Amino acid sequence: MKKFALIATIITATALAACTTSTTQVAAAPKSVQSAVINPQAAINSQAVAGAPITVASLANLRDESMVRLTGKITKALGDEKYEFVDATGAVIVEIDNEDWQGRTVTANDIITIVGELDVEYLPTKRMKVDVDFVEFK
Repeated sequence: MKKFALIATIITATALAACTTSTTQVAAAPKSVQSAVINPQAAINSQAVAGAPITVASLANLRDESMVRLTGKITKALGDEKYEFVDATGAVIVEIDNEDWQGRTVTANDIITIVGELDVEYLPTKRMKVDVDFVEFK
């Protein structure tokens, strides 16, 4: 019984020493992280949220997978859930899933706002389309 108590004591002491050692060996954050000023009011997920509406022409300045909000008109259906979207600055192909229409119809005269992700393809030439997540009706 004494051997068992001695072994249990050794195991407990070893486990406690390991826990103490591992917690004291945590590396400090890099200085760039330590000196960063964190604004608790700033949006952490801003890259995933579309802000104010932008123009079709300004899409050329954005990176692939940018979230965008565009206001304009659907001028024609291209098939396979793809449409031509036009504003005062140009046109872009948009992909709108049937369920995103929310059971509503639109004409070429209806102004809508679309929210989605910019998809930029570079081969064989640079082409852009917007994969729409949400349609807002005016």
